[in-house]
Formats: sequence, structure tokens, C-alpha cells
Amino acid sequence: GRDSWLLKLMLQSDGQSPDTNRRCINYLSQICTSRLNCEFLSPCVDGGKDIRASAVLNIDGPGDFKYTSYKDLVNYLIRPEIGYTLNKDVFLFGYDWRLDNVLIAQDLNALIKGNGQGIVGIANNPCDKVQTIAHSMGGLVVRAYIEQNPTDNRIDKVIYLGTPHFGSPKMFAILANYGTMIDDKILGGIVKNTFINVNTASFVCQNFPSIYQLLPRFNFFKGEDYKDSFERLTRSNPALLEKANSFHDKISASRPNIKQYQISGSGQLTLGEFEVRNGGCIFPIAHNGDGTVPQEGSQGLSGVKYFYVNGEHGALPGNPAVHAKIWQIINNNEDAMVDLDDNGVEEVQSTPFPILGSWNYNKCSPIKLDITDSQGNLNNGDDEGNVHEEISNSLYLKIDHQEAGFLPLDDEYHVKIQALESGTFTLTFEAMDENGELLKAIQYTDIPVIKESKGDMLLSLGDDNPTIDFDVDGDGSYDLQLLPGTPPPDLSQSIIEQGDINADGTIDISDAIAVLSYLFLGGKADCVKAGNANSDDSVDISDAVYILSFLFLGGKEIPHNLYYCPRQ
Repeated sequence: GRDSWLLKLMLQSDGQSPDTNRRCINYLSQICTSRLNCEFLSPCVDGGKDIRASAVLNIDGPGDFKYTSYKDLVNYLIRPEIGYTLNKDVFLFGYDWRLDNVLIAQDLNALIKGNGQGIVGIANNPCDKVQTIAHSMGGLVVRAYIEQNPTDNRIDKVIYLGTPHFGSPKMFAILANYGTMIDDKILGGIVKNTFINVNTASFVCQNFPSIYQLLPRFNFFKGEDYKDSFERLTRSNPALLEKANSFHDKISASRPNIKQYQISGSGQLTLGEFEVRNGGCIFPIAHNGDGTVPQEGSQGLSGVKYFYVNGEHGALPGNPAVHAKIWQIINNNEDAMVDLDDNGVEEVQSTPFPILGSWNYNKCSPIKLDITDSQGNLNNGDDEGNVHEEISNSLYLKIDHQEAGFLPLDDEYHVKIQALESGTFTLTFEAMDENGELLKAIQYTDIPVIKESKGDMLLSLGDDNPTIDFDVDGDGSYDLQLLPGTPPPDLSQSIIEQGDINADGTIDISDAIAVLSYLFLGGKADCVKAGNANSDDSVDISDAVYILSFLFLGGKEIPHNLYYCPRQ
């Protein structure tokens, strides 16, 4: 459904206190006490709970939870040949990822110092140094801790794993109600065939301070000033956006006495920017990154030495190559080579691993897309905001009435098209190489459809002119094949507006006469279905009266529906 369980995470606008208000799940801005308070008796569901972060999930407990990257890292560090012991000289800091990282850093300070009872209080030697490993936003927490403790010299090294120092456009997509905050490929280990509701997820995130602190700090819009895009988000919570800007100003100072390293994922198609075209069509553009953080979001922090693995963001703490590099860094041997993989490529490099090319696509029109790869994995969404993203190394976004995303270039895709209403559609696929250069563009432009229209096509790099098998009237049989470009003239001439029974392109007195001639004189009707001007499911004298009333007496307008009447 609409994933009402997400509302348990809701915070008030201060970004700290739980928002316990019950909500109408189909109308989230409405507060309710029962469904009688909700439009159309929408279910009234519980709001936020008083949630507290606890231990890092599944580190030393039973069970086989699929998402175990942190457990893998701990198991590496406590193995005999490494020699650490959990809760003796390896400590974990789990935190509430919704909250302001300034407050989280203060909690970290309490864990480390704790009035003499924290980590430093139980150290064997008061001169012991601390090596910090921080995954993802945890790196921002550490940087905030360093800013808050300028005289603390206990930290020797910080090893960032995929930290988005300059943010991620994916966070903008979440706040802008384009995409979901929870990846199907993660949840797939718990619940199969999950659909995370974009609308509910976006609504819940509006008061998460961390989301604003993860917004991109670089220009991630082409064709539109990214600052204008930020301004649109201030309608959500301008105070949290302002605090996020202040947060980044404060943590920008360098601490040369602390050695800093970043191990980033690379080789994954990652949302790097949006390109806004004429008409407001928005194309998400794939960049190199870890699937969540593009290179622009992780690179360029002063005083940091960078390394790269070929891997995804969430998997970095469990990556064996990352483990090996962490141990080398701790032992001041960071420039040593990590074992070569089966293809003879070093597993950790000083430059990013290359990405595959991508198909970037957008349907800026009233159609729905179901895209399936050669393994049967599906990317799609529905009008209620449920999004399915199964295809590996891909992105699916629901941008207002648009659908857009990108796909790896090395597969063949079955694209199913379903019209949502009458009108015209434009569907664009652009093949980009690993450097972002355009290889080919395939576009079907201003194709007329009626609300029953369907289509099927196969998309692959080897086909320069893929055809759409087009079932215009939705009767289960294909009526014609569409090549890229504008529609063939006979298709455009065969899409007839309701009321235009003589199919001459206008609705006038001749259509009323044609209805009467068809009914009583055996006259010809070029599109009988279009003669049903008053939408009562039959063509009779009332349709002629309806047309005349509309034309001359100010009567009700003729509904704007289209019909398919092939030319004979």
C-alpha cells in the first residue's frame, strides 16, 4: 500500500521531537483522529514514535540478515591475525540517521569521553591514539566532532568509506518527491517484491535534518540554476535548510594534524545531475560513483588521500578489498598494493574504476513505462507513488507526471508502454558512453495515443531504429509499427477527436448533420465512435442535439477524448 509504517519515523519541524499526530494516509497533510476526519474515508494511521537508536544491527547476535556489511567489517577486525576485541579496543557507534549531525557528534563525544567512563577512560595507555572508520554520513558526524573538539589530539586517522562530503543528488530526489529513500535491493533480503511509496517517504523526510545536510554542494542541474532548485525545497522546511548550510560552513575547516583517507565506491552508475530540457522534461544523468554518491559528492575535500574500489555504497564496509586497505592505512602502509583480482586488476586504485555506458531516458508525456531486463528484473511505478527498482545499476524516478531514469548499456530491455490518457507522447532514450559522450539518441516524438493505447519495444545498443509494436486502440492486436521520429501521417489522421464523426479535423455543424445522416439516411460516418459526443456510450439523435447546443447555445463542452479510426 502506501507504506504507513514509515510514518513512525516522523519528526516535528524542529527536526528533533517525534511528530505523533495521526495522518490520513491518502492525504498526508491532513491530521486525523479517525478515518471520519479524512477525505473519502482514507485510513487514519499512527504518526511518529519516540524512537532511540540502539546497537548496530546484527553484529554479534544470531540470524542471517542479508545486509551485514558492518558485521563483516567487525569480523575482519577481530580475527586472530588482526587482533582487536569488540568493546575492548573496537567500539561501534550506532546513531539515529534522521537527526542533526551536530547533535549526533555530541553523542559521539559522550561515547568517547563520557566523564572519564568513555572509550578514552578505559584505554590501556592515556597516550593511545584512535583510528576512526566512518561509513557514509558517519564521516560528516566525525567531521562535526572534530570541529566541536579543536584541541582533541586523540584521533590519529579518519578513514571515510563513501562519505558524501559534498552531498548526493539522490537526497534532492528524495526531498523533491522523485525517488525513494530505501532501496529495493536492500529490502529484497527481508521482504520480496517490495514497493516503497515515494510520496510517503518524501513526506516523512521533510523534517529530517540529515537529509538537508546531505544535499549536493555542487551544481547538479543543467539548464536550470541549482540554487533555484534549492529554493523550491525551502517550502518543505527552510529552517533545516539554513541550518544545513551553516553546518557545512562550520565543518569546512581543515585539521592538518589528523590524517584523513577516503575509500570510495566507483564503477557504478550513479545519479550525478539533472538536465532540464525545453518543456520542463527532466533527464537524470548517470555519473561514476558508488550508486548513491557520485564522484562530485565525495572528491575534493582538502587534506584527504583518496582510494577507490569497484563497489556499491552500502557494501563498502563489507568489501574484502576495503578491509585490506583499512588495515594497511592503520599500519601506515597505505601505498601498498591490494591483491589483484581474477582479471589482473588491482582491487584498490588511486583513480576511480570506469563505469559502463548508460541509457538515459524520459517519457515526458501521458504514458506509463514498465522496463524489464534480460533477467526479468523490473523497473516501474504507479500513480499512487509506489516505485519498483529491481534492475541492477539502474535508477527509476517518478518526476511529477514524468518517468525518467537510466539503465546499464550492456543489456537488452523490454519496454512496455501503456497510455494513461488521450494526447501525444514523446519518449527519449539516449545512449551515453563511459565518459558521458552521446553515442546515439532514439526519440519517438509527439506520437498520438488514446487512453487505451499500448506498445512494446526492445531496446539494445545494437539496434539504431527499434520499432514500437503499437496497439493503438488497445484491442490486443498490433495496428502498426512505429520507427523513431515523428508519427506517420496515416496515424495522426486516424486519431479522431470526440464529436468529429466525419473526421475532418474540426467539430462543426457538419458533424451534427453527419450524425443525423448516419442514423436516418444510411450516410457514411468516417469515425462512428467519435459521434458519441455526449459520452452516453451510444450514437443517437441526442449527440446531434449536443453538438448543436455546444456550437450555438453555449451548451456543455464536448469531452476531449480521442478515438482510433484507421483510414480505409
